[in-house]
Amino acid sequence: EGEGEGEGEGEGEGEGEGDPCGPFDEDGDGFFDGCDRCPGVVDGQQDADGDGVGDACDPRPGEADQILAFLGFASGAWPPELSVAFGGFTVANGQLVHDALVGGDSSLLDGLVLLQGLDVADVIVEARVTVLQYDSAAGVDNVLIGTRMRAGPDGYLCSARNSNPDTAAIFVLSSGSWPSPQATASLTSGVNLGEPMTVRASSIGSAHRCTVAGTTTSYTSSAYATGTVGVGVDDARATWDYITVYAPQ
Repeated sequence: EGEGEGEGEGEGEGEGEGDPCGPFDEDGDGFFDGCDRCPGVVDGQQDADGDGVGDACDPRPGEADQILAFLGFASGAWPPELSVAFGGFTVANGQLVHDALVGGDSSLLDGLVLLQGLDVADVIVEARVTVLQYDSAAGVDNVLIGTRMRAGPDGYLCSARNSNPDTAAIFVLSSGSWPSPQATASLTSGVNLGEPMTVRASSIGSAHRCTVAGTTTSYTSSAYATGTVGVGVDDARATWDYITVYAPQ
């Protein structure tokens, strides 16, 4: 109780300069990102299981998790933790932006950014993404989260997939190529262009899950043991409001 009161008082008044919690409040809820239990979600800091991750964003209620990294873009500056593997990305208007349709081989990613210095096995990644445009000349289009990403690039991909019907899909990426999904689930309402949606990818042991706008698909694989995380696109223009990385304690 004391911790929550202290955060609210200092942060709500905008006194973040020099504060280890500040200086940015990505979700505007009065709690600076460095101490916010849900830095991308407006909440009152309730934490029923006491793991430091707020109830409003806890990916596994009742399990002990932690926030490994939070990437917000409110500052307008490029986060030093992010590295562009390929494609064009910028930070503008408080968002990470991929604003070009590349075209070409749809089995290869058009753009990918990765979190530097991370090598983990069990991880959960959440991002709020807005698809601006799909490439009408492409058969299918994807906006993705990658887990256990490594040189190649290799790893697991969770996709919000424009595929008629739109799906949540899991791919196994090998040397940059990912010709077909390993698991899919049809979205109840599809992907609406211009509307933010939450995408969450998890790799816990050999179990991999992909949740897009509340619809989840799963796949079992032990192909890759550890790696970093990232977000990417294929045949799409998109923006990201935030990227949050969780892991078991």
